Amino acid sequence: MSVIIRLGLHTKTLAHTLILIFSLLICHHAIASASCVIEHDMQISLYTAHDKYVAAEKKGGQLIGNRKKLRSWEKFTVITHDTGEISLKSFHGKYVAAEKKDGKLIANRKSMRGWEKFTVITHDTGEISLKSSHGKYVAAEKKGGKLIANRKSMRGWEKFTLIHHMGDTPIICKKVLTQAEEAERVKAEAEEAERVKADADETVIEIFPSTTPEDPSDNNLPDGSIDPIPGLVFLSAGCWLADTALWIMPPIFLGASKVAAVGVAEECLYLSSELAVVGAGTVVASKITKRYQDQDGHVQEPSTTDYP
Repeated sequence: MSVIIRLGLHTKTLAHTLILIFSLLICHHAIASASCVIEHDMQISLYTAHDKYVAAEKKGGQLIGNRKKLRSWEKFTVITHDTGEISLKSFHGKYVAAEKKDGKLIANRKSMRGWEKFTVITHDTGEISLKSSHGKYVAAEKKGGKLIANRKSMRGWEKFTLIHHMGDTPIICKKVLTQAEEAERVKAEAEEAERVKADADETVIEIFPSTTPEDPSDNNLPDGSIDPIPGLVFLSAGCWLADTALWIMPPIFLGASKVAAVGVAEECLYLSSELAVVGAGTVVASKITKRYQDQDGHVQEPSTTDYP
């Protein structure tokens, strides 16, 4: 009988313990969910997709996501506005602004106006994105970590994990991803890196294409034609040498015909120089035109760079 009573007491204690643990978990989830709602005067930190914390530098105020640890410079105070937008105040007492010219985020403002306000977009993962007053999304660059508002869409680099500081316990507002979701996140990051690399390559505009064609038979000239530039260069050099020689030679060698000879040499020099310029321009234009031809030989307009 005593064994049954003891077993019953142990079972009851175990049940109470499980209920208590379950209640604490629910309570913690409720607190965490409530704290992930951005409110006025809340102190937050931002964690980039590259696993670094965002800091506001003291000198210059540049926002940069390159910190491995969470300290004072990585904390910001939230100021909410009636429009639903927010402003961020750095640890150094300055407000964060998104510059219009290059989108750079910099905490050096003493007051809050248009450029110091951001729209918050919350994602299903619990992450957030920030949209500047100029209509561009904030991204944390992988190289260097600088924060810049120049993106037209939201992908991996434009998402931040929100960390809310409640006393000494920071609360991370991010959903725990499943294996499939994590794989999708990694894939999206890889695509983002490729997109940025492709955009960077497109911004390098080659005004004068390489003079060495990929195909030795491809000289960018009509079939059977010869590149006129070398001949014109030699002709110009010959005319210049003749003109110089005629000027320095004593009149006794040429007599009255020196003036006429010099005139002919100078005309030769001017004419050959103009032909060389025209020929060079024609060849360069031909090269640039051929650069944008499709497989059928039709000229295509160069595509404009759609930088994120």
